[in-house]
This record gives sequence, structure tokens and C-alpha cells, in this order.
Amino acid sequence: MSYQQLDEILSNKARLGIMTMLITLGKHGELDFNFIKDKLKLTDGNMASHIKKLYEAGYVNISKTNIGGKSRTTYTLSEKGEAAFNTHADAVRRVISGELY
Repeated sequence: MSYQQLDEILSNKARLGIMTMLITLGKHGELDFNFIKDKLKLTDGNMASHIKKLYEAGYVNISKTNIGGKSRTTYTLSEKGEAAFNTHADAVRRVISGELY
């Protein structure tokens, strides 16, 4: 195990927050753009750019629907994203415990 297992994408606090919400709250479904944005106190632009990075890494799935003329964007965690999150969290635990020195 080495510092190389710390995921650069997940080292950003907003992206880590998004992933944490998807791991915990979204475990049995999906979370929508505004819910995540409001809980993490992000702007529309910040939320969009962080989601884009997570999507490009293959960590989240995006679904867009149109309900009554209103667009709704939701996110689910991908298998790759869950594995990356777990690897990153384990590496952080090891750094804190001093195992990676």
C-alpha cells in the first residue's frame, strides 16, 4: 500500500462530498443535482464541473429526465466509483494511522 492509492479525483473536498453522499444516501437509489448542490452548498457551476470530472472518471452515472417540461438530472454511483471510493478511504485510513510512511 502506498500514497499512490490516494485518488487525486477524490482528494477534492467537493468531489469527495458528492461521492460520500452517493455512497451513503444514494445507496438504494439516485440523488438529484439540486439535492446534492444544496447539501454541499455548491454553486450550479461548481456542482456541474465536479460532477463532470466524476463522470469522466467513470465514477458516477448520469440520468436526465423531463417531467412536466422541467429537466431533472440524477446521479448514481458506478461500480468503478464505489471501488475507487473504498480504495481511497482505505488509503486515507492508512495515512492517518501512519502505515504509509
